[in-house]
Amino acid sequence: MDLTPFLAEALATNKVLHSEIDRLYQKDKTRYYELAKDSPWYNHSFLTSSSLKTEVYARRTLGLLEGLAAPQLVSLLKKGWPWVYKLVSKASSVRAELIQTAIPKSQRDSLTDDEFGGYVVVVLVLTRLLGKSISTDPTTTALYQLLRDRLDHAAGELRFNYKKIVEEEVEEREEARRLSQEIQAAADIAPQKGTGILRDTTHPEAAVWRDAFEFLFDTECLAESILDDAVLNDEHLEEIAAIYNMCFPGNGSFRPIEFHVAAIFVKRLLIAYRQVKVQFWENTAETIFPELDSLHRQIATLNEERSQLRNDNLSLREQGAHLHKLAYSEFSRAKAESKDTIHHLSAEVEELKAQADADRRELAALRTLFFHLSPDNNVVPISSSTDPAPYLAKARGVRCLIAGGHERWQQRMKHLLPHFTFIHTDVLNFDSSLFSNIDFIFVHSGYISHAFYSRVISSLRSYPHVSLHYLHDTNPFRSLKDIAAAIDGETF
Repeated sequence: MDLTPFLAEALATNKVLHSEIDRLYQKDKTRYYELAKDSPWYNHSFLTSSSLKTEVYARRTLGLLEGLAAPQLVSLLKKGWPWVYKLVSKASSVRAELIQTAIPKSQRDSLTDDEFGGYVVVVLVLTRLLGKSISTDPTTTALYQLLRDRLDHAAGELRFNYKKIVEEEVEEREEARRLSQEIQAAADIAPQKGTGILRDTTHPEAAVWRDAFEFLFDTECLAESILDDAVLNDEHLEEIAAIYNMCFPGNGSFRPIEFHVAAIFVKRLLIAYRQVKVQFWENTAETIFPELDSLHRQIATLNEERSQLRNDNLSLREQGAHLHKLAYSEFSRAKAESKDTIHHLSAEVEELKAQADADRRELAALRTLFFHLSPDNNVVPISSSTDPAPYLAKARGVRCLIAGGHERWQQRMKHLLPHFTFIHTDVLNFDSSLFSNIDFIFVHSGYISHAFYSRVISSLRSYPHVSLHYLHDTNPFRSLKDIAAAIDGETF
């Protein structure tokens, strides 16, 4: 039996190991990321149905499990479960009773099923890694069945599955639809109202419960608008009604309208949280590790080329000096020809200097971007009350150009900075003379084509007065803040 997903979950949920997992992962994060992506468990619901933080560590752990040698893995498990390691290493044969002994008495009554499963899988994995035999008695064998049951549950064998009810339980489905329509009519609730599904309710109990849940948003300084992208449909409301019928058969003491209002909020929060997780994985720095690794190699190549240019420059200077000495011993015509040669070589040297200067500007900006995109630089969510005025003031009157970035992001930035010049990443034939009238250029690295980027950098080399910087954030306010920091001479 493949214990990989269970071990990844156990490691991810053991907070003691988080710093150690981070340390190991950062040693070769691009390789571990690629190994994790190739794992069949990377997008499996067994690991993706947990919290976002747990999912991050579970996916990192997948890469480590594929890339670490057995002794390293044993060392990691020993740090997370020292008592389990001690018991397994001393045991001649491992039985189910050992797991009971391995769990601290203070935790036995409070362990969740997942935490208990973590102890089970760590015992089984250490048994394999340490070359111990495992008993085949019914109780011990049942541990594997426990793990299989958890995997089946995550793969779709849910305690509640409305799609299954729709397909197989006609009577329950019709009863859920009847109750849903009854609730919608009584409380003026309709999915067609979108985000305002509860806004116009005139039912006194529904209105009170709606207000009570809206007050909960205030406790976390959040607006209800965080649910705007989580819109319910008729099937969602029928699901809620089916759950009510299942949990309160015969219309129990808990009244259905109050339950539906509460369930609507919870259902929308769950949908919104799932959307956040999808958005996170589409934009997290981990997904661009291969690109960052490529940039790192490009920087190394550029450094080598710069060193070669320096040597070539030195050689050219020496050659020029040699030609200069020969010129004094030649005829007048030879002197003139030598002078022409020196002039030509000097022009080449100046061109090489200009090229090296442009490369240094690009390298400096890329290095800043490289370190700024480190996963350690976690971005703190910006409150809706943050005032952009101080940053707009720094940008006022400054001649700037923004290249790249998603069209939607550019439109929002144009609204904030109407006096800036913007070039979309699809516009490859822009006039490079635009750079002659600007002081700063900001390249958005998160949404830009290679051809467009090369065109920008190539054009920029003709304008050494322009200061080059990179943007990577999709949040307009953080982008504005980064722009203001660059203009003000800070490092962002």
